[in-house]
Parts: sequence; structure tokens; C-alpha cells
Amino acid sequence: MSALLRAGTLAATLTIASVVSGCTASVADGDEVAGDEADESGGEQSLGKADSSSSDELLAARRALAAKFEQPALTDAEAEEVLGRYSHIDTGHEVPRVLLERALFYYDLNLELLENPRFVTVIDFSQHSSKRRLYLVDMESGELERHVVAHGSGSDPDDDGIPSSFSNLNNSHQSSLGFYLTAETYSGKWGLSLKLDGLSETNSDARPRAIVMHGASYVVDGKSKQGRSWGCPAIPMPDRDAVITQLKAGSLIYAERAEH
Repeated sequence: MSALLRAGTLAATLTIASVVSGCTASVADGDEVAGDEADESGGEQSLGKADSSSSDELLAARRALAAKFEQPALTDAEAEEVLGRYSHIDTGHEVPRVLLERALFYYDLNLELLENPRFVTVIDFSQHSSKRRLYLVDMESGELERHVVAHGSGSDPDDDGIPSSFSNLNNSHQSSLGFYLTAETYSGKWGLSLKLDGLSETNSDARPRAIVMHGASYVVDGKSKQGRSWGCPAIPMPDRDAVITQLKAGSLIYAERAEH
């Protein structure tokens, strides 16, 4: 029996159709920043708080789920055994190896907690924003897709395209590093969007911070530098529906820097 068949023990994903993200900010007509520098760093006003009717209950449930995830502590022999089970993954060696191995170790240990074990996503924030630094890995076929992805304006105050600082603090407008679990989808300013729960100490407040994956007009494959979000991993609008549909409802995302 393959490792993937051990998944699926978790209850059905909670769904909130109308949750609103602080990252997907609202602007009046004509207030969008235009051109190659367009981003969400110019003081746009938030759409408002998340739906309070069930947000507290949902937050508690998601925190309880996140607490079940464990960090791997493997011997060299155990690590080799795990990697051997996933030797079909990324045979073209496109994903930074150190990040891929960490993601595979974490994935393997926590597999039974993943409702959607089909996909693992790795984001390498050591790369410039013009690069396709989001790696979406199909754990069955071993194949991958690459996409450009934005980082937070607070992580790149000089707007040079490379994030230099990261935070778990609200209103920091910084990206957060660590492991994430994808959750429910909703429709926000940028249309179809995907809620994320932080599984690491460095991103544990992702949900209350409204850090989500969404499409954005300021993220365009081929640009010399992507626009910046308020901390959300924003992706190109043409990629939004396909990527979010694959990753929603319990897949693993790992955001880090390859040199660390």
C-alpha cells in the first residue's frame, strides 16, 4: 500500500464562504496603483474583520488541528529511508534540495493528518520575485509546476524584489516562514482565495492575520519584479483557479529560504 493511501482520517474541511482577508484589501475605483510597481503596499484599507459569527470557533478548531502536527527528528538512516520512498519526486532536480527534503520529512511524518496529500508546495523566498519560486509538487506522479509568487511589502521595504525579513506579527505586512496547512476557500477582492493555517512557531498567526493565497493583478509571470502583498503568497490571476483548486482542503505548503 502506498504512503498516500494512509491519508484521509481527518473530518471534512470547515467552509466559510464569506470570510474576508486583510491581505485582500479594498480600494475605491481608480485607486489601484498602476504599472510595474503595482502592489498592496500603498495604504489600501482593509475590507473589514472576518465573519465573527463563527470565526472564534473556527480559529479554535484550526489551532487544535495544527497542534497535532509534529516536527521530524530523524537519524541519517531514517532520513534515507524516507527519501527512498519519494525517489520519484522532482527527478529533474528543480526544487532547492534542502527545502524539498525538509518538506518531504515533514510530509511523511504527518501524512495521516493531511486531507489533501496529493500536493506539496515549496516556496523559496531566497529567490528574486521575478523567478518562478513556487514549486507545486504532485506527490503521485512526482511532476511539478512552477509559478511566480509575491511576498509581503514589509519583508521587502526597499522593493528590490528579494524579501529580507519575516514576521508572524499582525500589521507587519511581512511574509512568514514555516509550514502551512491549506484550508477552506472563499471569494474576496481577488476572487477565489485560499485560507492558510500556520503549523510553525514562525507563522502560527497566519489565520488571524488573514494570510491567504489569492490571485493578484500585480503578480504576472515574466515581470522583472512582482508587486508586493500584505504578507500573502499572491499568485498570477491566470494561475489562481487551477492552483487553489489543487491545493485546497488540507495540503502542505513550506515557505523558507534555501540558503538557511
